Amino acid sequence: MTTLRRSLAGLTSSLQAAGYEAPALRPILKRGILDITPELLPALVRRCQREGSPAARLIAFWLLLEPAPRCEMVDLMGSEALETLVEQGLVQEESGTFRARASLYPLLGGYYLADPVLSPGNTPWLSAPEYALALTAPRTSGEEAVDLNPGCGVQTVLNAGHHRKSWGRRVTPLSLLNALLNDREDSCRFAAMEEVIPGTFHLITARLPFLSEDSPLVSELAQRLEVGGTLALAVRQLIPDQPLLDRAERWLGGQNGWGLAQLEHSRRALSLKTPLSDLGFDMAGLQAGFQGAAESLLFIRRLESSRPGWRTCLTITPPQKPISDLVDAWLEAQERFSQAPPLASWRPRWSYTERLFLDSRSGLGYADFTRGFQSAVLDPASAFLLNRSDGTRSAEELVKACAEEYALTRSQAAESLAELGRRVLVV
Repeated sequence: MTTLRRSLAGLTSSLQAAGYEAPALRPILKRGILDITPELLPALVRRCQREGSPAARLIAFWLLLEPAPRCEMVDLMGSEALETLVEQGLVQEESGTFRARASLYPLLGGYYLADPVLSPGNTPWLSAPEYALALTAPRTSGEEAVDLNPGCGVQTVLNAGHHRKSWGRRVTPLSLLNALLNDREDSCRFAAMEEVIPGTFHLITARLPFLSEDSPLVSELAQRLEVGGTLALAVRQLIPDQPLLDRAERWLGGQNGWGLAQLEHSRRALSLKTPLSDLGFDMAGLQAGFQGAAESLLFIRRLESSRPGWRTCLTITPPQKPISDLVDAWLEAQERFSQAPPLASWRPRWSYTERLFLDSRSGLGYADFTRGFQSAVLDPASAFLLNRSDGTRSAEELVKACAEEYALTRSQAAESLAELGRRVLVV
């Protein structure tokens, strides 16, 4: 194990030195990793060859599964690391040429081995739901986390970066290697599918197929959360169907004690030609009338049982960059502003807001964000409040000025400020 750990540490250092990191993928490929399909392979390989940089050559080898000469790969990754990869069955050598038998993907500052990107289907190893969950799950410091889906251990290893102990279902050779590759083996624990993992958790992550009308699993998982903990689910939902938050509220037995948030990030049409293995359910069993499926992230925050619950929903573009801290701030904002904010002691200021455009004719405001969620269109009162939320005025002063400017009651102006906090993360 010591030799394996040393070899993998050397591999990580070599990959970093070569610039093989997540931010390098899109500029070279001109597309996201989820947009790679078999028919694009020749063009993408040629693009990497023209680029010729170490990062481009590694992209061709690991993500496009293009063979490469031994001397080139030794130069990029080191002979000891390559020998280890061959021993582990992850790289195959034939007549002085290496070919990857697994993909090695850079993600959130680490590296993750998985099954080949371009298998017979057209779905990358890191599916859209799992990719979105990796980039958005609010991973704040806690004692224990658990990921419920078997596989390569991506979420388990990511969770381990913020928790003393991170559990994953079903141990696989790749999940163990990923823990070692990212120096997380001491905090990762892998349990058999039938094994009961005791206790409560600060974070639970999972990817679920289409949810049945009666889904006790969500309630069972939420009950395992500690107060303040989060259940982060990547789910598919048929369209049209009962709103996801209505269903979650019903599964949980009501709204008190729970904060519910949904980020819908993509929709797709359904047809009998849609790959069944991709969708995870029987197309032939669908009743007529469904137009498509929605991909969403459902976040359930456990509150004190006596606390009034809250719920919110946003539609965003599919995440391409990490926004976990933004999602956590968004959830915290829903909790903070679900009750009347303290006007006397609070001095609001902008947060996550890059620019505010004011329309002098209509009074509307247009808030752009540095990253993450879509821009917000603000009514005149909200635009007035955001424009003056620079940290120098108390919330009480802002509410009073807003009420006078727009002939509102104090409670109406205070609610506008609270809604502003929920929407654009004024802190």
